[in-house]
Amino acid sequence: GMWAVSSRVIDQQAKLAKSLGTTSKSLQVLEHSGSLSGVAFQGIEQATKDLQRRLSQAASGTGPAVKALEKLKLTATGLMELPLDERISAINDAISKFVPAAEQATIAGMLFGEEGSIAMGRIDSETIRQATKDVEDFRVALSDKAAASIERANDALSRIGMVFRGISNQVAVRMAPAIEKLANAFTDLMRVGNPVRTVFEGIFNRIPAYVASVTAIAAVLGGKYLVSMALARIATLKFAGAWV
Repeated sequence: GMWAVSSRVIDQQAKLAKSLGTTSKSLQVLEHSGSLSGVAFQGIEQATKDLQRRLSQAASGTGPAVKALEKLKLTATGLMELPLDERISAINDAISKFVPAAEQATIAGMLFGEEGSIAMGRIDSETIRQATKDVEDFRVALSDKAAASIERANDALSRIGMVFRGISNQVAVRMAPAIEKLANAFTDLMRVGNPVRTVFEGIFNRIPAYVASVTAIAAVLGGKYLVSMALARIATLKFAGAWV
């Protein structure tokens, strides 16, 4: 039901938040930002994963993000300390402030990747601020503690599913030899020359005769029905004529 859908989404967001070093709330804000901007969450997820990897490289002085961060007057370590939604907002604000329009797509590509830069370019800071307000006003935001609680509950349910799967597997293993013997016995019975096969073949061979008999009976009954209808019609007309 609704709880199952919500818990699955929250569970996925909690796990993704851990991998991206951010909060569950920030992912909820970004998901809503995508809805407001017409950007699918899959695109946001890919772009943020690329950003995380490139910021990690830049923190050690390597990768394509180093040059971009210099232009934006930002540091990799400083950005990684921010929740993901604030991280993206800070980058987009700096791109607008410090980079000429003709170069903005190039700089964004150095941070988010070429495909990711297109998606993230549509999510400006104002959209993120509106999404944050909506998430807070409508009580959608979850603390990391609450998200972790739902994640644990969902994991526990998954383990219950594993228990039943294990039982089903064991039942299947136990029944497999009996099913195999039953199947083999049936196929042996149906081999050509076996008495049971002969009986079935006799029935199959008689089917055309059965069909012909049924057809003949239907024709006779149909004919009698038509004759009866005709006689009844004649009698009705005669009666009507005599009455007139």
